[in-house]
Amino acid sequence: MVGLMPQQSQEQPPVAPEVDYQGEPNVTPEEQSAYERFVDNGLKVISDEGMAPQILKRIGEAENKADGLAGAAVSVVTTLQQSAQQNGREISPDILLHGGMELMEAIAQMATAFGVHEFDEKQIESAVYIAMDQYGTQAVGNGTLNKEALAQDVDELQRADQAGDLDSLFGAGFTEQAGKLQTGEQ
Repeated sequence: MVGLMPQQSQEQPPVAPEVDYQGEPNVTPEEQSAYERFVDNGLKVISDEGMAPQILKRIGEAENKADGLAGAAVSVVTTLQQSAQQNGREISPDILLHGGMELMEAIAQMATAFGVHEFDEKQIESAVYIAMDQYGTQAVGNGTLNKEALAQDVDELQRADQAGDLDSLFGAGFTEQAGKLQTGEQ
């Protein structure tokens, strides 16, 4: 994939993990550090006493709660990306995608904790599609994303969803975590 979707290394063929595989991710320490920094910064944005009420209000006022969740996540990711660019750094598409997913889950948990809305698995999956569309539309509009690459990513995401294999794109445990959000487990 050339767009936002994670790239498989050409040096190592993909390996199907065992059930409940808890091994090491296939990333360098630098990539892991950049991911953790992105998520930590995102969590700071989400929990900021000026931003958290805006996020919760956006979700609460949204007619379609998945739209509200997606919009809030895209806003946070865009804020982080713009901040990095202003400091002369670029954030890799893999980090934007995977980190954005983790931040979306944190926003959904925050909405539940504050009694704004309890997201179910379908709403979270819907929010993923909506967020990718919103982010892609913004990025195509400002010239930072290739339209054809985005279309390929959306096609791959839809195929994985139809095959019940979103874990292969978002990492082992994505579907399980979405289910936990639905039931309120941590």
